[in-house]
Formats: sequence, structure tokens, C-alpha cells
Amino acid sequence: VMTSEVPIMTICDVIKTYVPASGNETEIENAFFEAVEFAKKILYKVTKKYVDSYENYRMVKHQIETQNIKESRILVLEKTVPWKDTVLELDQNEDILYVVYQDVTGLWCTQTVQKEANSFAARKDLPKTWGGLNNDDLSNHIGIDNCTFCHPALFICGNKTKEGAIEMAKIAVKN
Repeated sequence: VMTSEVPIMTICDVIKTYVPASGNETEIENAFFEAVEFAKKILYKVTKKYVDSYENYRMVKHQIETQNIKESRILVLEKTVPWKDTVLELDQNEDILYVVYQDVTGLWCTQTVQKEANSFAARKDLPKTWGGLNNDDLSNHIGIDNCTFCHPALFICGNKTKEGAIEMAKIAVKN
């Protein structure tokens, strides 16, 4: 029966597509090994994702434990990793207001920590007067060199240097 709906396929269904509807023993055997290679790639990627996730969790946890979060209210990460879920899980007292990290382009970002998962509400927004300012306008306004932007929604801002991003976070904490 043909329908207009495309069926949702499981990994097993995808692997079954490698098996020819008809064919000789060699064709079926070749299809089997092609399917095995495909499955190995998926298993490798899934395993790597979980290993990386665990390593990132451990790194963020270590940074939380070794930095003076209660006083600074800022978590500084030395590399780009998914941090939001880990921070929400480990920072039950909501001590961390901002996370400073280097993004994939090399820019250093100061980002708000949300109040809860799947929420846009921040524990503390960036200062309202920063919203939408860029480059020299933002640098001159707050007195920190190398600023690049502050999102109008006040959840992230950037600086060309780590030190600049940390200074932006410090000002935001005090504001």
C-alpha cells in the first residue's frame, strides 16, 4: 500500500535497505559488509558523542570546583564545550551568573546562565544599556577595549580577548 507519508526509519530499517531484494550470494555478501561498515560508523559516532559528553562534563565540573565561583559569580572555560546542562545540574545554588568561553571563531564570549533548562530567562541579564551595541560603541560605553557586540536580547556579548570578556562579566555582575 502506497501512502504519501514517508515512514520513520530505525537504524535496523536503514541497514535492511542494504540487502538487495534479489541477488546472488556475492551481491548479498557485499551488501552485508557495506551495511556493517555503515553500522560501525554510526556506533563510533554515538560512542564518541557519549565519551566527549562525559569528558566535557568532567572538565566543566572541575572548573566549577576550582574557581572561586561564589565570589566572582563567573565561570571561565578555556575551550568551547556544551556547558549549559552541566552548570544547571551542578550549580543548584545559582552562584554562576555568567560563563566566559572562547567560541569556535576565536572570539571570547560572556553568556548568561539561564534559570532552568529550555528557558530563555537568565539568572541575570547583561546590562540593558549594552543591548545592540557593537565594537567601538560598546567599548566606549563600558570602558573596555576590544568589545565586539552585545546581543539586543542581553544574553551574550563578546570581546576579542579573554581578559576583555572577563572584565565585561565582572561589570555585568556588579551592574
